[in-house]
Amino acid sequence: MVGDNTCQLCGEHQETTNHLIFQCRNNKEIWNMTPSIRTPDGSWTSPKDKAGIGWALFNSEAKVILEGKAAIEPVNSPLEAEAEALRMAIIKLRKLRYYTVTFYGDSSDLYDTISKQSHQACHITSKGTHCPTHMKDIVNLARGNEYNFCFQKIERSRNVVADKLAKEG
Repeated sequence: MVGDNTCQLCGEHQETTNHLIFQCRNNKEIWNMTPSIRTPDGSWTSPKDKAGIGWALFNSEAKVILEGKAAIEPVNSPLEAEAEALRMAIIKLRKLRYYTVTFYGDSSDLYDTISKQSHQACHITSKGTHCPTHMKDIVNLARGNEYNFCFQKIERSRNVVADKLAKEG
């Protein structure tokens, strides 16, 4: 039908970019069948300046599906900026109803700790930082029978998209 802009996947709503990415139930089912890759990153300069966070969501063919960036209130360390970027990424994906996601990041302190703790009771401690609280939040957000969230450390050179977005944020 000429001029019909009904979604060709679900036939239920007007086909817009917003509908296809965030609302179309058929598209969500397809996206949830294949694991997604999420690369969050934080950018930090000082405890007095706002930090930047950025993220990119890739499909199984390594194509960017979604990306975003933001400025956040000042935090005490680069590790806290990284942790906040990861925490926000998990919250965003849970809202979008993604259930199988691998999060890749370039912070050894964060990703090594989270990957060890995500399948155990969380007993994260560290002197002189608020980051253990962020890490506990991340582990708690990633838990649940319906979620298959994995965490893996990668080299900074493999996280350039999220790093660039965080610096812009």
